Amino acid sequence: MSLTLLIVDDGEKERLLLKEFFTNEGYRVILAPSGEEGLKRFVETVPDLVLLDIRLPDIGGIEVLERLKRLDKECPVIMATGYASVASSIKAMKLGALDYIIKPFRLDELKLAVERALEKSAPSHPPQPSTAKATSGFDSIIGDSPQIKSLLGTVARMAKVGSATTLIRGESGTGKELIARALHFNSPRSDYPFVEVNCTAIPETLLEDELFGHERGAYTDARTQRIGLLELADGGTLFLDEVGHINQALQVKLLRVLETQTFRRLGGTNEIQVSTKIIAATNRDLEEALENGSFREDLYYRLNVISICLPPLRDRGDDIIQIAENYIDRYNREYDRNIRGLSPESKAFLKQYHWPGNVRELKNVIERVILLGDGDIIQPEDLSIDRRPEEQRTQVTKPTVEIAETGEVKVVFPPRGISLEAVEKKLIEQALRVTRWNSTKAAQLLHLSRDTLRYRMKKYHLDSLG
Repeated sequence: MSLTLLIVDDGEKERLLLKEFFTNEGYRVILAPSGEEGLKRFVETVPDLVLLDIRLPDIGGIEVLERLKRLDKECPVIMATGYASVASSIKAMKLGALDYIIKPFRLDELKLAVERALEKSAPSHPPQPSTAKATSGFDSIIGDSPQIKSLLGTVARMAKVGSATTLIRGESGTGKELIARALHFNSPRSDYPFVEVNCTAIPETLLEDELFGHERGAYTDARTQRIGLLELADGGTLFLDEVGHINQALQVKLLRVLETQTFRRLGGTNEIQVSTKIIAATNRDLEEALENGSFREDLYYRLNVISICLPPLRDRGDDIIQIAENYIDRYNREYDRNIRGLSPESKAFLKQYHWPGNVRELKNVIERVILLGDGDIIQPEDLSIDRRPEEQRTQVTKPTVEIAETGEVKVVFPPRGISLEAVEKKLIEQALRVTRWNSTKAAQLLHLSRDTLRYRMKKYHLDSLG
């Protein structure tokens, strides 16, 4: 299948010339005359490379580059300009542009720059079909454990519900983005954009502008209209990663979008109608956030129409080995290595390790071994992680806990400290045993809401013990 080039340039003759040239070279070419149009086409077509003019009629190429990289940090971008400056070229490279070429350019030189950029980006951003469907569904999720089979069955059923808001929960690094992509690309909305925004990666003061956009003159530096990610995702899916960290003011506006499917750009008066499915994800305990008032109850229920909980890697058994072997194959190709696999001892260790960073941690461990390892078989000593058994790593002498009649809790900490999660799990388990697994009474003993207790029971796998 042809690779897709997105050419963003305000010169009509130049655009048509480049389209004809690269089409004859076997590429699929998408054209955009402005920055905002380029962003729309980028979301719609998922190009393999962007050729971006630095001077555009609406917003500057540098700002377009910055926004493109928020949408897909791996996509290669070549900047083009007839007005070169050292400052702009340095800024473009810092933002992630792979090359910077000066107009007028020769077509054969431009072709070479495109080929170099595609080749350079190939290991981390391999050429793929323009719709990205082939590599954005269930094939990205590795594992045969009962937990994963059950999860994928749930996702397959939920994907058919094209508009229902979904909340994905799980520890950091468990693959919430992969599940969000599977939900989108196996849904009736799969021909429309999938737009992702990490709510913790964008400064709080800019997140509202990023989501809703602004009108010209909305504030001092708003010289042009800006289309937000919510509008770019119209017809498709907006994935809000780490939604539990957005502030109260933005929570109110997001709630309104969920209720009415309308919003206003910053500084605007017109209501904009969208048909955008919201998928949210969080590793935060939202029930606790409800109790302390940092997350709105009405927004929680709007987001939690469909809830999907991802299991931590440590609970997935042989999936850990499958995922590790997949990364070994990937990094062998990427770094031109020939590591044959894992020793039996390494496999045993990987399965018993606690994996606090989940799949993301496993990925980093394997990449480091492929880069630095000497032998052709990975041994336990090659793995740069604590190889002691879980019980030794977390072993602490039992803390002394005294609870006064006033309710004051006094804890004597042992030298190695206390695993807070382990203490919480034991307290919940003890409360459940005392109440003969009556969750309502146990919640009362622990001064928790019943919903919060049930969430934590599920988190610590206590929901199936009663």
